[in-house]
Amino acid sequence: MFRVLVVSSWMQPDCVWLLTINMVLSDYDSSVLCVCYPQILPPEIYNILWDQILRACYHTLLDGFSAVRKCTNEGRALMQLDFRHFQVKVESLTRLRPLLTHILSKHT
Repeated sequence: MFRVLVVSSWMQPDCVWLLTINMVLSDYDSSVLCVCYPQILPPEIYNILWDQILRACYHTLLDGFSAVRKCTNEGRALMQLDFRHFQVKVESLTRLRPLLTHILSKHT
């Protein structure tokens, strides 16, 4: 029998660590906006702040994923799904576009 995958359940991350990271980044974004109120933070400074934070987040995630010694195909798929959930959430918070290319281009 075929298993039906509901898209709404697929888009909901069920990892506690992913939800925690997303919550912290959302809090950071709102606190930056509150600190700068009533003025607007210049885009260059805003982008530098997000660039540094996202660089640390991406390195931490990729180092953690690469440290796994034994992993099934399903486990790798879940890691990719977690990474994509993280990326979608971050793209909704920041003005950097394209996000991953922007972060990784500074490492080469």
